This record gives sequence, C-alpha cells and structure tokens, in this order.
Amino acid sequence: MAHRIVVKRVGQEPVVETREEISLEVMQEIVGGNIKLLGLPNGIDLWLNEEGKLIDLYPNVALGQEIIVGDIFFAGSTPQGDTVGLTGTQIELALALFYDPARN
Repeated sequence: MAHRIVVKRVGQEPVVETREEISLEVMQEIVGGNIKLLGLPNGIDLWLNEEGKLIDLYPNVALGQEIIVGDIFFAGSTPQGDTVGLTGTQIELALALFYDPARN
C-alpha cells in the first residue's frame, strides 16, 4: 500500500512523496538521523531530526515560536499510534503551513 507524505527539505518547497512503507529506516533517511515526533492538530505528525539543533542543521521552517531545523516530513497516524500516509485534506493542511501570500 502506498503512503503519501509531505517532505520539506531545507531550502526547498514542500513536496508530496509516495512511499511504499513508512518504516523507521525510511523516516531516519528522510530526516538524516534519529527521529523526533511533534504532534500537530488534525491527526498530522511532524517528524524531524531529534539532534538537529545540537548538530547545527540549517533552519527549515518556523512553527509558532519554534524554529525547526533540518529536513522534515509530515505523516498521519492511527488511533493506535501507527504512522500512515496523509489523507488529501491532511496534505492540503500540511502544505498550507508553507503558504506565503507575498509570493502568490
């Protein structure tokens, strides 16, 4: 089963990617190291590099007062805590976090 996630690499626009699985290895490959979860509203999970600030990864995005560093991705989760792909609505919500009205 294919899973759709939103990946935001440093210095690039967010993109929707399809992965056959969302395993620990895939997650670590995307963020470039150990993973950390930040739960967001609407069943969206933000995954990032747990040691990103300690190893001076480049800033990626600001969420509220928090600066997120390094490559990140958004996925969904089940009530049991399993990581799954995003729904169409969740993809729209994740992409909206990066909408800049000054550029559009």
